[in-house]
Amino acid sequence: MLNSFFPPKCVFCGEPVQSNDFKVCGNCAEKLPYNSNKCKICAMPIDTVYGEKICVGCRKRKPPYSLAFVPFKYSGEVRRAIIRYKFYGKISYAKTFAALLLIEIKKSNVSFDEITFVPIHFLKYGMRGYNQSELIAKYLSEMMSIPCKKLLKKTKLTKALSKLPKHMRFKTVAGAFSPKNEEYIKNKKILLIDDIITTGATSRECAKVLKKAGAAEIYLGAIARTE
Repeated sequence: MLNSFFPPKCVFCGEPVQSNDFKVCGNCAEKLPYNSNKCKICAMPIDTVYGEKICVGCRKRKPPYSLAFVPFKYSGEVRRAIIRYKFYGKISYAKTFAALLLIEIKKSNVSFDEITFVPIHFLKYGMRGYNQSELIAKYLSEMMSIPCKKLLKKTKLTKALSKLPKHMRFKTVAGAFSPKNEEYIKNKKILLIDDIITTGATSRECAKVLKKAGAAEIYLGAIARTE
């Protein structure tokens, strides 16, 4: 009855859809900017691939995580939907984003012991009211029947990285995170969830902290990555 009066809408274009759980219309499902041609390590969208499909960045400096799962490029309707989700309180998008990410993860044969997420500073959490990466991680936890725990804390309030050049982003996040609940980190294979990846500075720093705390292997999951 509720659906007849308030039909669920596609998270990307706002058109009515049939399911409350997976809110993507057929038109968007065909036209979204899928991240199909990408680096096989960091999932950076690339136009030209080198023999092993590894981008120049990963060849120069291998990331501290083993593999990244990123279904979309950060453009078009995907970009607009993530902005609404992250900055305009559209938390109902989280379940659909988790389901879309799960489809990408299932393309591999990788297994995980724990799921965690990139934390935000408590002051930013107070202003926003939620951590967008945490919501996705918790839905993934339910869908995959894998525990989700907060394994990192952000100890330094940093400037918005989107306003900084690449070299400054890595300097800004250095030392900004520390481990939490270390008993759940040691010797575990951990899936780290972020919302989007741009330069990769934040995800690299978080993965590095988890590895230093004793994690056996880190995998990264995000909804989109910039080209």
